[in-house]
Amino acid sequence: MTAYDIYQAAKFDIEEKYETLTNDKLLQVKEDVKAIGEAVLDIRMTDETAIAVAMAFIDYAKACTGELEDAGFKAGEWEDNHYKLVEAPLKEIPAREGYIVSESGREIPFITARMQMDDSLYAKACDGHYASDLQGIYEAYCDLYREKTGTSPDLEWDFMTVEEAEALDPDDREYRGISFYEDEEEGELAVLLGKDGHYGFMNKEGAVETTERIDFRQLYYSEKEGPVYKGYPIRAFIKGPWNPEWDED
Repeated sequence: MTAYDIYQAAKFDIEEKYETLTNDKLLQVKEDVKAIGEAVLDIRMTDETAIAVAMAFIDYAKACTGELEDAGFKAGEWEDNHYKLVEAPLKEIPAREGYIVSESGREIPFITARMQMDDSLYAKACDGHYASDLQGIYEAYCDLYREKTGTSPDLEWDFMTVEEAEALDPDDREYRGISFYEDEEEGELAVLLGKDGHYGFMNKEGAVETTERIDFRQLYYSEKEGPVYKGYPIRAFIKGPWNPEWDED
């Protein structure tokens, strides 16, 4: 059994659930792939396998809408895109944990780096690497980024956990624009608990539904990225707009 079998098993449910597939949904798709794969195929799936399958869903969707033309994937070339981005790499998946060692020597989830990568450079970085060779893809991406810009990509400090942010020197936190929330400070920040198991999050930009109940203890603010939750941008946990009908009486 390969990751391609997992992709095939999850294909219908993923396509039914997501009208569009973007990098912001990578975390949600990974969790769905893992849940569906373990339930349907009765296997224990590592994070890396689920990440590789989730990336294949997103990359294929982008290629077929013309978002990866700079990397050589033409819109409308369904079979060719599917083979190169899905079938060929996923049939060669070994299962390892989905972490990489950053250029500074810090161990980070690959997902947090992928969410910040330029799509065209990422697609080029995948050339010659199996989809599960996350370390190789990361290193190739960094090299391509330096060739293009003359600087190293900063892929590891935007999305930290609260614990990692607290461990930073205060001057470093200030330099990176990181601050911590007070629970529901001044009424501009709130966790929403709605009817029928709906959870949400509200700030000055409005109210949204989230995939889980937000824990303020795992939340901080980044001037560059906005709210960061559990080491991921809050948008990775957003399902859509909040429906006022879910408000509790």
